[in-house]
Amino acid sequence: MKKLRTVTIFLLCSLLLCTTLSAHHHAVRAHHSGHHAGLFSDIPAGAGYCAAVDALYDAGVITGDGNGRFNPQNQVSRAEAAAIICRMRGLDDTAKAYCETSFADVPSTHWASGYIATACDLGIVNGYGGGKFGPDDPVSYPQMVKMLLCAAGHADAAEQAGGFPQGYISVASDLGICSADLSYTQHCPRSDMAQMCYHTALAAGNCYCAGCQRICGVR
Repeated sequence: MKKLRTVTIFLLCSLLLCTTLSAHHHAVRAHHSGHHAGLFSDIPAGAGYCAAVDALYDAGVITGDGNGRFNPQNQVSRAEAAAIICRMRGLDDTAKAYCETSFADVPSTHWASGYIATACDLGIVNGYGGGKFGPDDPVSYPQMVKMLLCAAGHADAAEQAGGFPQGYISVASDLGICSADLSYTQHCPRSDMAQMCYHTALAAGNCYCAGCQRICGVR
């Protein structure tokens, strides 16, 4: 029952996010542009990921660095991934009020302690063992995919398809979240993280609105 409830919450949040994405796409078509001019100084209008970044920013899922930059090639840390996925599930306020974790390297004063604790409670992320989480460690492509599928309720299907990493990548590829030949070893940059989060929301919401095909490339 708890699993069904959490998956339902994710689907509802994804539908809300897709509403934002749909409105974003229609605005894009109306203005003949795939990017909010001046939103982030380091994302050119022609970048393939710019619409995903814009839409997720509009929905409050991702942010910049406070200096007008998105830093698309920076690696995503485990703490950042937990925060992003909690926001996708509409748990931002809940996570901010939840500061205690069971990890020695994530004190209650850590900026992402509530996000990490919430994501762990929901089975989206795990520690390394020995009381360690590694909040600043970079996330690999398969790890990011696994987090997203666990959050969206596809973990069982991924395990049946072969488990981590190939089973998760296979299911994510079928859903249009990533390509089937995703690197097993490379770390995930923020640009690709945005695309995968965006595709996950679209897949959960069954969104086929104008503009999605240009980004997803799988519909």
